[in-house]
Amino acid sequence: MIRLLQRLILRPLWADRGRTSVTLLSISLGVAVIFAMDLASEAAAGSFKSSMETVSGPDDIEILATGGLPVAEFGKLTQLPLAVKFSPRIEDFAVVNGKRSVPLIGVDVFANALEVEGEADGMKLEAHGIFVSESLGKRGETLSLQVNDEARSYKIIGVISAKQLNGDLVAMDLEDAEAVTGKRGRLDRVMVSLPVGEKENVGAWVDRLQALLPVGVAVRPVGARKDENRKMLAAFRWNLKILSYIALMVGAFLIYNTISVSVVRRRAEIGLVRAVGATKALMTWAFLSEALFFGVVGGVVGLIAGRLLAEGAVKLVGLTVQALYVSSVAAPVRFDLSAAALSLGSGIGVSMLAALAPALEAGQIPPTEAMARGRVDTQLHEAKGRHLWIALGLVLIAGLLCLLPSIAGKPFGGYVATLALVAAASLSAPSLIQFGARRLSGWGGVESLLAGRSLAGALRRSSVLVAALATAIG
Repeated sequence: MIRLLQRLILRPLWADRGRTSVTLLSISLGVAVIFAMDLASEAAAGSFKSSMETVSGPDDIEILATGGLPVAEFGKLTQLPLAVKFSPRIEDFAVVNGKRSVPLIGVDVFANALEVEGEADGMKLEAHGIFVSESLGKRGETLSLQVNDEARSYKIIGVISAKQLNGDLVAMDLEDAEAVTGKRGRLDRVMVSLPVGEKENVGAWVDRLQALLPVGVAVRPVGARKDENRKMLAAFRWNLKILSYIALMVGAFLIYNTISVSVVRRRAEIGLVRAVGATKALMTWAFLSEALFFGVVGGVVGLIAGRLLAEGAVKLVGLTVQALYVSSVAAPVRFDLSAAALSLGSGIGVSMLAALAPALEAGQIPPTEAMARGRVDTQLHEAKGRHLWIALGLVLIAGLLCLLPSIAGKPFGGYVATLALVAAASLSAPSLIQFGARRLSGWGGVESLLAGRSLAGALRRSSVLVAALATAIG
């Protein structure tokens, strides 16, 4: 019995090496994309705090308003007998040497106690002098900055210590920043540092300062902004992970197609094995083991490829994080055992799930029907009208799912709607193929006639391949 099963499963895989290789490749790519995106998003978001946030020092509260805080309001605050330190700031972006955009802030650089590399004693703030992060230049060099379509050259008078930053940054005196950005009479942010003994009373100070300021001015703890960034990046990483699983769905279609073709081609051998005593369960597990082979081998290859892809993916993901969320520097890509286990498990699970239907079919084939090779395609021809109605129902269900509210901050309704649309497209494939096959046969010539009849005659296999291609493109 074992020899018969080996002949039934292993030998055809080796004999049909082309189909086996393509199926393994599809699973490998799916697992690789999942693993690479997981590692890349972790690295890109691993150090997400903005340089604008870290350069200010140990601040506790921030004051900001839409359109900027009027300088007059800031002046009123500084005249009050409050035992706090105020640090006004102007924030913008500058293009360095006409190549890339970096954060630009205007602060009282000495009052903010910036740690500057090199000699700091006796240093004077020169006209158009700037402080930069280490990667942008050295002290004494000249740097070209373009702000609001106006290019100017600035002398670097200090280099900010790298341990204070999570990315590139240009800092200049508040008065210079006000002139170059055109934000006269307005402050983007005022940072508030509480006395040592008041660090635990941030909430009370927020309420106190809020009462002193007009309506429309927001006063909040510094950590609130970090929490917002953390939530935004968590949502970004979650969506990226969900989208990466679409690549594995393409592999699922090909697994289904491969096992289905194996069942159709080996019906005579299945009937023979059943005739000599093989049970339905044994036949089902025999074909599921074929899917397990694809999942394990393809998954392991995918982990290796995913680790290599992560190096390039982290750059792309990092650019998106910086453009949409915060200015940050991606952390090094590290091999994550839990992410590897999840990616490998996903590949194996999807492979087994995709092969379940044809494997169950193999177990249900009676020896007397072993030679009925066209039965499956005949059943599919008969059911294609019903499948179209089911597909229409799935489209309507997908529309309703998109209206559901989020659960725990995640749009699970939208994710399930995506699966419903993929299923609807798959169920529509047989009718679309038959429609196209008829048109193809009518174009004239023996070639078009044979091509059209071939597509319609192998409707099941053609439908799965069309669904896989549609999903990949979609």
